[in-house]
Amino acid sequence: MAAAGAAGSKGAGMCPDENLKVAMMFHIHNAENASRIKEAALDKSITSLTLRRTLLPALPLSTLPTHITTLDVAANSLGPHAFNTLLLFASKHPTLTSLDASNNLASNDCCASVSRLVASNPRLLSLSVANNPLTTSASKALGDALAANRTLQHLNVSSCGLVDAGALFE
Repeated sequence: MAAAGAAGSKGAGMCPDENLKVAMMFHIHNAENASRIKEAALDKSITSLTLRRTLLPALPLSTLPTHITTLDVAANSLGPHAFNTLLLFASKHPTLTSLDASNNLASNDCCASVSRLVASNPRLLSLSVANNPLTTSASKALGDALAANRTLQHLNVSSCGLVDAGALFE
């Protein structure tokens, strides 16, 4: 796995490798770095994109290439509005099979978006919304969505405040 610390160091080329993950572990500080992230994301050989603790406006979701199958945007403090936008995007993305949206300051108002994503994306195999305060009211809606989805293999809702996990399986 190759990683780009701050979108790669000067002079270091990005190796287009099928398993390459563009890992951004710190905030993007200038337009040059943002440009490098966009350039790497557009490389058709890259199928997995990790943008943790970054400034996501550097790569608008609407421009995310359709060849990306794994998207990790954990720990970006998106807030409820951006979180809902992310899930709406993910529900319509043609190849996305794995999404990590954990620790993004979602609110209980985001429960419907999580349920809609699970129910509407038949390609989604893995979803993490851990450490987002979705609370128990999400249990029933998410349970109904899980009943409709026959492909999801991994769902992480740890530390979301889902007190009645049994409602997920009713």
